[in-house]
Amino acid sequence: MYTGKAFFSNKTVVTVGALHQLDLTTLRNVAIAWHDEFAPLPKPLIVGNFGGPTSRCKYGIDLSKQLTTYLRGVLDSYGKPNPHMGHLAWANAFIVTADSVSMLSEACSTGKPIYVIGADRCKWKFDEFHKTLRERGIVRPFIGLEDMSESWSYPPLRAATRVHEALYDRGWKLRP
Repeated sequence: MYTGKAFFSNKTVVTVGALHQLDLTTLRNVAIAWHDEFAPLPKPLIVGNFGGPTSRCKYGIDLSKQLTTYLRGVLDSYGKPNPHMGHLAWANAFIVTADSVSMLSEACSTGKPIYVIGADRCKWKFDEFHKTLRERGIVRPFIGLEDMSESWSYPPLRAATRVHEALYDRGWKLRP
């Protein structure tokens, strides 16, 4: 399994996924900050986070063409460009390429549906990370035939919360 690790003196906090800045409070604050921009938009809001090929996830022009074809199938009636933090707070679902553990980890902190494309091309720790997410019911493969109004939920990954708790246990306070 791909894990993030934070070390504090004699304690290690192990998380599923990469460490990032999102926690429930941050998502609530961002949702409030972006309310006027996103609340009036037609729902569901579907966000796409797309990376590129890496040495651990081999993508080529064929995956780009496949993704474009699949997106055309679901974006005829949905989809708006939006800022990163705002889309994490306001999106109803995500479509994410498998090459970035960080992009996926952030989306996994929302508890919202996540569709992944390209996981079958990943190896090493990336493959284990994707397997863990599938087994926990957090992600599903994106094949271009999805009913984007379908919803499911899961216990969000809370890497930031676990690190904050470890810091608090040691008497450290984070700046707002």
